[in-house]
Amino acid sequence: MKVSVTGQFGPKTAAALKAFQRRNHLPVTGKADALTWRALPKVKAPASRSADRKIGDRSLGLDGLNWSALARCESGGNPRAVNPAGYYGLYQFSVGTWRGVGGSGLPHRASAQEQTYRAQLLYKRSGSRPWPHCGKFL
Repeated sequence: MKVSVTGQFGPKTAAALKAFQRRNHLPVTGKADALTWRALPKVKAPASRSADRKIGDRSLGLDGLNWSALARCESGGNPRAVNPAGYYGLYQFSVGTWRGVGGSGLPHRASAQEQTYRAQLLYKRSGSRPWPHCGKFL
């Protein structure tokens, strides 16, 4: 089943997810749980636009952690991901958490680098607790 990439979790996405779970002998829940994420093929995040602000200069000393694995688990590596429950971007920030680490606007509209920087700030403050299912991949 082909599903257009819109960043929204709609009926077609739910149907595709259930079909994927059936094909891979997973519990068919229609939810992107940890078992389902682990079974998904690895996806690279799209390259950021050249206009994106460079975050690499702001090192937080957390380079030894696997931010790509966390992002794959949380959002499939999609920096534009939107969860209907109110979570956005690579690391599925709520708007309140995003603003709490200094983000402005909506998380999924920020560059992947900005999202990673904000996730690292959150990790420094709270460890992996903000990602109860996926934090183990860090």
